[in-house]
Amino acid sequence: MSVISGESAKASIETAGFVVAGDNEAQPGTAETGWRRPLLIALIIVVCTRLLLSGWAAYVLATFPTTDLQAQYAHVGVTLQSGGIAAPWQREDAQWYEKIATQGYRPEDGTSVFLPLLPLLMRIASFLTLGNVALAGMLVSSLAAVIALALLYKLAGLDVGPNTALRSVLYLALFPTAFFLQSAFTESLFLALAIGAFWCARGGMWGLAALLAGLSGLTKVQGALLCLPLAFEYIAWARRNPGPLPRRATQFAAVVLAGPLATGAFFAFIRYVVGDSLSWSARQNAMWHHQVTWPGETLAIAVQKAFAEGQLTINTFDLVVFALFSILTVASFRLRTSYGLQALTVLAPSLLHVGSQFPLMSFSRYALSAFPCFIVLALWTTKRPRMVHLLIVTLWISLLLVWSSQFVRGFWVG
Repeated sequence: MSVISGESAKASIETAGFVVAGDNEAQPGTAETGWRRPLLIALIIVVCTRLLLSGWAAYVLATFPTTDLQAQYAHVGVTLQSGGIAAPWQREDAQWYEKIATQGYRPEDGTSVFLPLLPLLMRIASFLTLGNVALAGMLVSSLAAVIALALLYKLAGLDVGPNTALRSVLYLALFPTAFFLQSAFTESLFLALAIGAFWCARGGMWGLAALLAGLSGLTKVQGALLCLPLAFEYIAWARRNPGPLPRRATQFAAVVLAGPLATGAFFAFIRYVVGDSLSWSARQNAMWHHQVTWPGETLAIAVQKAFAEGQLTINTFDLVVFALFSILTVASFRLRTSYGLQALTVLAPSLLHVGSQFPLMSFSRYALSAFPCFIVLALWTTKRPRMVHLLIVTLWISLLLVWSSQFVRGFWVG
C-alpha cells in the first residue's frame, strides 16, 4: 500500500508517460491550518461561476431554440418554472429530487432510483426560499459546493501544498460539467461528504468520518463504496497510532460499515415501506433503458457510437473524459492508495451497464466526484510551463459554456 503523508515530499507519479513529481508537497508545519482562506476562495469561486452561468443561461434561452421542455419532462410530474434563477437548471434529475422533496417516495413511479439526503435538505431549505423547492435545491448544492471546494483545498494541501491545492480547486470548479455542482444534483453534496470523511480520517476523527461516510451512502449509491478507501486510510493511521485492539476494531467497523448500512437501509425502506417491487438496479436500468454488461462491451459500444456520430457530442466527450480520468485514476494510486480507490469506486460502476443511446451515460458528470483526479492533474501541471495550465483553464471554461448551454436548452448532458 502506498501512503503519502504531509511529510512525504518525494513521491512521483509515472503512469503511461504521465509524469508528476511531488516537489511541491507541503513540508511539516507549512500546511495552512486556518479555514478562512479556503472558505473565502471557495465562496469567491462559487459566486463568480454562479454569476457567469446564470448570465450565460439567460443569454442562451433568449437566443437559441430549446426542446419542448414541458412535453419532455411531463413524465416527471413537476411544474417547470417560467422565470427566476432556478428555471434554467430545473432539468433531468433536479426535477426528480424536487418531486421527492415535495411528494415523497411512491411505488413504481421512478423516485426509488434517487437517494434521500438531497431532497430532504431541499425540503428543509425550502423554508428559506419561501417554498420554492427548485431554488432550495440550488441553494443546498451551492452551499455544499463551497464546503467541498474548501475541504478539497485543505485536503490537497496536506499532500501537494497550497499552490497546487488551489489549482485542484480551480480544475474541479471549472470542469466542463461543473454546472452540476450548483444545480439540484448530488455531486456537490457527495463531494462535501466524501472529502470531509477523508479530512476527518487524516486527522484521526473516526467517529465523524463514519458519520460523513454514512451520509454519503444516503446521497449516492457510490457512497456505499467509500468504505474501501476509508478502510485503507484507517489501516495507515492505525499503524502510526497503535492502541487497544477492541477500540481499533470498533472504529474500523464503524468507518467501513457506515456507508453500506446507510445505503442498505434506504433500499430496505424502498422495498418494504414504499413498496417498490423492483430492486434499485433493476429500476435504474428500466428507467434509462440500460442492460447489465461487462466493461469491455460498454467501451466497445461507446467507441462505435462516437465514431458513428463523427462530431463532438456528449457521447464523444464522455469517451474522452473516460480516457483522461482512467489515466488520472491510475496515477492517483501512486499518490495515495485511498485516493485511487476513491476515484475507482466512483467511476468504475459506469462500465457495468450500457445503453444504446448513451453508452457511458453521465460519465462526465460522475467524474466530478473523483476528486483525487483533479489533485493529480494539478500536480502534473505544476511541473509544466504555465501555458499548459492556462490552456486547460481556457478549454475547461469553453466546454463549460458549451455543455451548460445544451443542458439548459433541454438536451441530454449528464
